[in-house]
Amino acid sequence: MKKVFTFLLIITAFLQISCEEVIDIPLNDAAQKIVVEAFTSNIEGRSYVKLTKSSTVYTNNNFEKISGASVIITDQNGINSVFLEDSTEKGLYLFPSFKVENNMTYDLKINADGEEITGTATSSFTPSLDLIMGAPISLLPDTLTQGLEFFDPSTRLILYLFSDPIPTGDNYRIIAYINGEKDNNYYITNDLIGSGEQFGGVLFGADVDSADVVHVELLTMDNANYDYFYSLVNNTGTGPFAATPSNPVSNLTNNALGYFGAYLMDTTSFVVF
Repeated sequence: MKKVFTFLLIITAFLQISCEEVIDIPLNDAAQKIVVEAFTSNIEGRSYVKLTKSSTVYTNNNFEKISGASVIITDQNGINSVFLEDSTEKGLYLFPSFKVENNMTYDLKINADGEEITGTATSSFTPSLDLIMGAPISLLPDTLTQGLEFFDPSTRLILYLFSDPIPTGDNYRIIAYINGEKDNNYYITNDLIGSGEQFGGVLFGADVDSADVVHVELLTMDNANYDYFYSLVNNTGTGPFAATPSNPVSNLTNNALGYFGAYLMDTTSFVVF
């Protein structure tokens, strides 16, 4: 009975937002700002830093890519990794062999367009997916389908299960790719409720069909990154009475937008039933 409660709880605990990219955020300021997307992980070849300039809230899809910047990440042992601009994509900086290690603090230093931006991120532990699958609702466990009676039973959903360790204080994000295309939803949660339990649920925003190939990444992240994505979720209010959007909370200095994350992830791929 305890696990049934946990499953139902975590379904409601996962926050979800649909957005093309992290940088596509509503800005409350007309001034042009540097936008940083610094994503580093324990998977070799999966780390990158993207640098762009924002425009106004009315033209925030027209980002100017920043070339010629200096991008250095230094770990707590003083080892420097210099990310170099990709030869084929302006504003993209890579260090192909870079890998995040468990329980390590990293400092980011960027010099771009005469500005210096810094940030700090700390990794935690590598999570483990207990189960991930895509199947019709009719084949999913009853504990994960309560409240879905109005769906067609043939509707296919992605089911996930993973175990959270003790103590409390872990933050998670799930990223999904469907047939090679990134799912434009953000799924985040933490273990403030249900610490040490098995988390389970479905990715309601992912639209999948039979024979689709799905790649899923389960990430752990520090509190600053969780706060960034949580504030991003809260910035998507719409309607005539929605509050004026504010810039998401950032762990970067010098009034830069975006984030710096040191992620540890478990990944898997599967074919939808």
